[in-house]
Amino acid sequence: MRHLAIVLSFVMSPLLCNAQVPAALGKCIVANITASDRQDLARWVFLSMATHPEVKQFSNGRAEAAEAAARKVGALFTRTMRDECANEVQEAARAEGPPVVRSAINFFTQLGVQELMVNHDVLAALSRFSQFADREGVDRAARAK
Repeated sequence: MRHLAIVLSFVMSPLLCNAQVPAALGKCIVANITASDRQDLARWVFLSMATHPEVKQFSNGRAEAAEAAARKVGALFTRTMRDECANEVQEAARAEGPPVVRSAINFFTQLGVQELMVNHDVLAALSRFSQFADREGVDRAARAK
């Protein structure tokens, strides 16, 4: 389990560091998305990442599934930003300017990645590399002066 926590911290820290959505807006978004919405975000992120040329050959994701996922997330983004969190969006836009939409898109992406990353099977798969790593050598390197 310790290795899972280490892997999760390495993978999630760059994503969380880039979460630049104003606090009130972030809280509103999180408060207004359901477990089903989170699953939709995870599907959207996965199917989007599966289009990367280096991994595309390993995915059997279909264009129709990717479009359906994008449609659901588009509706979720609209519902959340326009309807449920309109006051927070306006407040953030006054304080932050137009980049608030871009940062909100990044935040939605991060929520999708987070949903994937908290799954025990995903964490176990990500931590498998550690059985091939020279842990003692890495520990020695970390202690070296």
